[in-house]
Amino acid sequence: MKNRSYLVIVLLLLFMLTLGYAATNSDIKESIKGSRWSVPIKNIRVDDNSTAVGKIVDDNLDEGNLTYNTNIEKPGDFYGFKADIVNDGTIDAKIDSINVAGLLERHKRYLEYTVTYQDGTEIKINDIIKANTKKTVYVKLRMKEDIEAEDLPNEEEQIDLSLQINLVSAR
Repeated sequence: MKNRSYLVIVLLLLFMLTLGYAATNSDIKESIKGSRWSVPIKNIRVDDNSTAVGKIVDDNLDEGNLTYNTNIEKPGDFYGFKADIVNDGTIDAKIDSINVAGLLERHKRYLEYTVTYQDGTEIKINDIIKANTKKTVYVKLRMKEDIEAEDLPNEEEQIDLSLQINLVSAR
């Protein structure tokens, strides 16, 4: 099993888009009468070009969580999905922090885990999501093509990945 030509990965991705508030959230609400903070995750959709089979298992978007399973079996296979961060409010939102976690060094030998905007640009701290607009995030897990048998795990494994994007008021 050690030198298999393919790998089956059962991936459980916990996609957490934490919509944080500024430390002075109550002050913001009191000082900006008539303003509204609403920045939910909406419109989760699988990339039609994904070469790996996957399934969204739980999309508790009220809590900012999305869980999916996928099997990535051979080099070049990938599973990707898009999610919209929709600013339905009247206050511009700013990305305060980003945490992409879960791939250990041993996984990085054969997997790539990327999180970008839909157009491929990097998501950065201090990016603004203007009121009444949306930004589409693209999450992709791909098995590298330039791997050797010794890069692969000895047995099927579950990998838990997470993404956390904290948003605060841009004011």
